[in-house]
Amino acid sequence: MIDNTPDEFQDPRKPLAMKQMDAQDDEVAKQNKAVKQKRDEIRIPMRIVRESIKIALMAAGKNVTNFDKKTLKLVSPRFMSLVPEQDDDDLVSRSYSFNLLSPSLFSLHQDGGELEKVMSLPHILKQLPNKDQEAWMDFIVETAGVTDAVDKAEEKQKEAREREMRGKDGTPLYFTKKNVTDIFGDTEKRKIDTFEALDKSYTPEQVGLNLVLSPLVLSPITLSPAVLGPIILSPWVFIPLVLSPRVLSPLIVNPLIFSPIILSPLVLHPLILVPGVFNPIVLSPLVLSPFILSPQVFTPVILSPMVLNPLILTPMVGSPLILSPFVLSPIIYSPQFLFAVVLSPYALSPLIESKLTASEVIMSPSWLS
Repeated sequence: MIDNTPDEFQDPRKPLAMKQMDAQDDEVAKQNKAVKQKRDEIRIPMRIVRESIKIALMAAGKNVTNFDKKTLKLVSPRFMSLVPEQDDDDLVSRSYSFNLLSPSLFSLHQDGGELEKVMSLPHILKQLPNKDQEAWMDFIVETAGVTDAVDKAEEKQKEAREREMRGKDGTPLYFTKKNVTDIFGDTEKRKIDTFEALDKSYTPEQVGLNLVLSPLVLSPITLSPAVLGPIILSPWVFIPLVLSPRVLSPLIVNPLIFSPIILSPLVLHPLILVPGVFNPIVLSPLVLSPFILSPQVFTPVILSPMVLNPLILTPMVGSPLILSPFVLSPIIYSPQFLFAVVLSPYALSPLIESKLTASEVIMSPSWLS
């Protein structure tokens, strides 16, 4: 059938389709013309203003080259701008030309033209006393909503953390007094009660004990637990520490002389740059309380187990370990003289570049050391 189609055959639908396409093109052209005419009508007032300003500038002898390509700013002030106005030869940046009633006010920089510099926030604030500067900065922060945004962000983070710490049924994924009691029974509950009673027994001074540049002489510390109370640049002379456990209360640049530590466990209590003389440690377990750059003379450790308690760059003389097992407490670059380990088994505590002189190890087996 296709082979028998005459050459001069024409689909009768083609003329109709062409007419329809021509009609659509005419409609689009009419719409574009209407839009252009409307746009031109809207721009007539601005064109009049632009031409008026151009004529005025020409009359004043100003250069109006490429004036029609410039941006005309009328009653368009800039507030709190981050970058300065253009500082070149174009007329847009000149307030006396056609940047009409469009100054840059309270900019956050000190660049740009003279008016922009004078009206910038840094320049204005410099002219005020310090108190007024702070008041204005608070006002700006409040006006900008920074405080509210920060509060909302903190609230969202808090809610997200709470959701992460709870299961699908709302049960906390961390231990509380209630779920510890439910899971482990009254024995663990009594431990929590004991710790709470101990915590409540601390005075605010004990909890926040922070001794800085406070030498102590002949002032024994007894029954005075301390948490988060670093002691810095405060030498101790004849200051026994008795029944006073310490947690996160490091000694830093704090020489000790005749200051024994008795029945006072130390946890997370590093001794850094703490030279000492005659400071026995008795019945005071040490956990994560390394001696760092703290040479000691006649500082025996007696009945005081140690865990994760290395000696680092801490030479010692006459400082034996007696009945004091220790684990993960290596001696690193810390030579020992007149040193002894007596009845003190130890594990994972090697000697690293630490020479022992006139030293004895008596009935103290070791593992992986």
